[in-house]
Amino acid sequence: MPDIYTVVQFVVIVVVSGVCGGLARAMFGLGRDNFLLSVVFGTIGGYLGLYLHQTFFPAANLPSFRVGSQTIEIVWIMIGAIVFTFVASLVDGARRRLTRRQPSAPHQPQ
Repeated sequence: MPDIYTVVQFVVIVVVSGVCGGLARAMFGLGRDNFLLSVVFGTIGGYLGLYLHQTFFPAANLPSFRVGSQTIEIVWIMIGAIVFTFVASLVDGARRRLTRRQPSAPHQPQ
């Protein structure tokens, strides 16, 4: 039987993703103003965190809670969001350094 989300489950998952993504973005100074972007960062971070958990730390049993049939492992979502935001801040910083214009020499009147 497929796992179907109820409206409450979906809202809880979106809010948890948004909070985790927003906290991670705030830690690296990427802004706190866009909740939708925070949800994206939190969702990608959630998948990354669960991948890290299953691949490298399968025995680690950190706090989680259940929403319907879904288990939300909040610590791993936060860890994944921090890792993803760190990589995004490195890419954003490199992009800004490459596109930054060099200041021209001041114009001297004759």
